[in-house]
Amino acid sequence: MKSNFEGHNKRSSGNVHAYASVYGDSCLNGLNQIDWHYAEGYYNNICLLAKANDTYLNLNGYGGMPSQGGADPCTAGAEAALHTYLGGNKVYAPGGDVSVTYCGKHDGKSWLAQGLDKGSTVEDSAAVTSEMIVQWGLKALGAAETPAVPPPGI
Repeated sequence: MKSNFEGHNKRSSGNVHAYASVYGDSCLNGLNQIDWHYAEGYYNNICLLAKANDTYLNLNGYGGMPSQGGADPCTAGAEAALHTYLGGNKVYAPGGDVSVTYCGKHDGKSWLAQGLDKGSTVEDSAAVTSEMIVQWGLKALGAAETPAVPPPGI
């Protein structure tokens, strides 16, 4: 999912991103918005990455609009600064090795431990088969529309 060009409130939920490659090999490449009113979202998705250390998510700060009191959210503490709905994602990569960039800092393995991406998991893709990917896709196609705002706890 790409959410780093113009607009806001873009959400990806209930999708299968197999061998995702939009502006680089990544699940989510976006901007962390200035507040929750403009929040992007990436939740309840399955993302299969091709190579070890490919990007699960890359969220950089948005400078905001000083005339409206906006500031770069990356200057606040991590929890206060995160204005992106995240959670419930299943990410697969060789060796379970992914890259995460948040506010210019690279942090792969400890990202999930910070509690900012509740319910998301990163697993080794070695056991993933073509059959599994097709089944995930069929299930996603037959699913009810996902909510615009993630369920509580995400």
